[in-house]
Amino acid sequence: MEHPDHALHEYLRGLEGRARANRIRQGAVYSRRETAKILGKEFEVDLDARRLSNWLTDDPQSRQAPTPSNEPKLWALVRLWSRWAGEQPDRRHLNELLESAQPVRRTVGASPPIPSFLLPLLVDQMERGEDWPYVVHGGTGARRPLSAVHVQQRLDESPSADEAGTEAKRGPVEDFLDDPAGCHLLLESGPGSGKSTLLARLAGRLSAEILDATVTHHTCVPVWATAEQLTSGPGAVDQELSRLVFATTERYERRFLDASKGLLPDGYSWLLLVDGFDEIPMEARNRLALHLSTIARSEAGRAGHIKIINSCRPLHPVERDRFIESGFLVCSLLPFDRSQLEIFAERWFGTSVPARRQAQEFLRQVDAAELRDLVAVPLLAAVAAAVFEAWPGQRLPNNQYALFDQYRTYLMSAKATQREGLFSRLRAHAGRDPRALEAVRFLQENLDAVLRHIATEAVRHFSEPLGHSEESGQRAPFNLLTVALEWLRPSVGPRAQTSIPGWGEYVAALLTSSGLLMATEGSIRFLHASFAEFLAAEARSMDLPDHFDGSSKDWQRFTFEAARLSGRKGRDHRTALVHYAHRHPLAAEALLTWLLEGSAGHQHVAGLLMAEGSPYTPAQLQTFLSALPRLPAASRRVASQLSDPLAQAYLAHQVPASKTLAHAESVAHYPIADEPLSIREQSVIRSLLGTLGCNDEPDPGDDTYLFCSLVCHLGLEPLVDRMALIDTLYALAPKWADHATRHLLEITNSPRADPATRIQAAESLLDFDGEHLSHVAEVLLKLATDRTNAFDDRYAAMAALSELGAPYRDQARDLMQSMAAEQATSAHQRHELLAHLQLLSSGDSGTA
Repeated sequence: MEHPDHALHEYLRGLEGRARANRIRQGAVYSRRETAKILGKEFEVDLDARRLSNWLTDDPQSRQAPTPSNEPKLWALVRLWSRWAGEQPDRRHLNELLESAQPVRRTVGASPPIPSFLLPLLVDQMERGEDWPYVVHGGTGARRPLSAVHVQQRLDESPSADEAGTEAKRGPVEDFLDDPAGCHLLLESGPGSGKSTLLARLAGRLSAEILDATVTHHTCVPVWATAEQLTSGPGAVDQELSRLVFATTERYERRFLDASKGLLPDGYSWLLLVDGFDEIPMEARNRLALHLSTIARSEAGRAGHIKIINSCRPLHPVERDRFIESGFLVCSLLPFDRSQLEIFAERWFGTSVPARRQAQEFLRQVDAAELRDLVAVPLLAAVAAAVFEAWPGQRLPNNQYALFDQYRTYLMSAKATQREGLFSRLRAHAGRDPRALEAVRFLQENLDAVLRHIATEAVRHFSEPLGHSEESGQRAPFNLLTVALEWLRPSVGPRAQTSIPGWGEYVAALLTSSGLLMATEGSIRFLHASFAEFLAAEARSMDLPDHFDGSSKDWQRFTFEAARLSGRKGRDHRTALVHYAHRHPLAAEALLTWLLEGSAGHQHVAGLLMAEGSPYTPAQLQTFLSALPRLPAASRRVASQLSDPLAQAYLAHQVPASKTLAHAESVAHYPIADEPLSIREQSVIRSLLGTLGCNDEPDPGDDTYLFCSLVCHLGLEPLVDRMALIDTLYALAPKWADHATRHLLEITNSPRADPATRIQAAESLLDFDGEHLSHVAEVLLKLATDRTNAFDDRYAAMAALSELGAPYRDQARDLMQSMAAEQATSAHQRHELLAHLQLLSSGDSGTA
């Protein structure tokens, strides 16, 4: 696309300059954000200040000319600026400038015509595809279009269970879309991995290709929407999608699946891009999942005339299976490697000589702070770059908590003047009314508390447990601004809303001045779910007592949940403890001591706190490192994030886990008769000890956790054949097998161990010694009937019990039927139970 003519740009810049000068002479404030606000109020025109800045940027390489579809907004802008400048606007002259500013359309071959009603949608998607997904107030990178900074990531296929062992496919998203076997994608990746940015760039690029008539091959017509857009309206998902696609015609009254047939030329297909599927409540999520599955199963979906990419954080297996059964391919985004990080730095800072030096210094500080794993996440790479630019004379922090905290400080300080101006106007509107003035004072003193409250509600809103909202009936659409106003109402009273004009609008503007939220139609929303989760964790940590007391039942329950290494609840509790440790450094030392004396999960949390910047003593670090060989594989990743020289020296002497595990597996498969037993035993023991990082030859009784770590497959099972290992242990190292048996018994009987570990230990115990069958059944029955345990743990205990033989299978079946009939059991949980009961029944009939 060629650069637009300069005439329109110079005309608008000159008009804006005269309007600004005249406003200042009159004592009025001028800003582009104020311009956008007045356009919305007086002209009912939605023109974001960032888009205006893109049109009038100083950088000719990144300038974007308005398109003809933006003419009404541009005319309103010219009318407003002309009024401020004291001039008469000329619409005919503006249209001439707008027409001449359009890029030259390069037609290669004969591009088939696209229905005209799609042009506004394509133009909007092309422009939104250049907007940054979150605000960066300073730095060179943020003043460039997103396409100039975006680094393309590769998708990684996640094979299904029945495809285990097949080679996973990797490549850009286009490779997956062009593959007939994977025309629908379920894009599952963690927070900040770049899912939304990928969809924005894909929609923007495809829209630009169609509008510029540069398409010479099979292509897709993108329809990009958030899951919230498709489910928050009064109509069904079909109607909301149809409204989006056919907005300029009356066709939106028909269902999209029916109306879309035959509308596109040959060789074209629809591409539905659904963003943030996990950020809507379960009730809406079920409805949307059903609709997307229906489209995928339709004739158009199977033939590839309609393709779908649904992006979300990792889903519950029940939800994921629904998409897989409908023909979706599950994939994820690969994190940045070193070369991609270097490309990101170059694009963020620029290509001039000073900018290149700045990029190199940024990369050097990333290495010095041991942030390589963190900045592999695109969101954190952008946050780190913004923090680096904000404080160029300081070193980058060495943990994620400090990065987010400094980023928040940077955003808040960038808008401090605007925030104070809003409060000044609020006080002016309050006049001499003491109650209204008190309301303004309360808002100013508690603005951070409002932010934390709406963050907590936002996280709760999009992380409801499976089936929770299905029984809640119809509810009003979720609105963060309403949540904020409802929280303020008891403290500010009705006087604020009745005496202060625009009270709700001021509250919204003040919240968005944090830099972490943006205004939407009639509400506000967080720029990224990670920002809401950070504030929600801070709020959760502030509810904890200032003093840590390990004998307190409340503290014991909280740390127990944090030590559960699977599930969202455990992750939320661990993040809250990170915040707590930073807010209470003195109490953090006692907390670390308590955690290091606990289970493997507790010790993992202790390592996480140290890696996230919690103050610790050398003795506490040494205790964690000494326990590291017995901890889950995730603890090694945590240890690698410690910048402490003691931790780095310890890890430098460890054999890489993948190599020793592969060696251990190969030893476990050697034929027993090939070598003398003593040599075989030594090889097995050395290999398995190396796996756990033990380089010295220990006394056998001092390392009883060795076999438990491998046999209980705590993150290591994909690399070690558990049954082959057990057979080898019996044949080659019976004395070590006895140690493992005793240790597995200790775990099975320990009420302090979490239920999932006790179940794994109980199952592994039977592999060593069948004499413990009745005892294992007793433990599993106790775990299955303990209502204080989570559903997943009770269900796992019942499933394990059903595998012990006929008498216990009947017992497990009765427990599952009883649990399925309980009112507290959600629909998804009931689905899992009934599916397992069906398997048990088919197994019985097959045996008969």
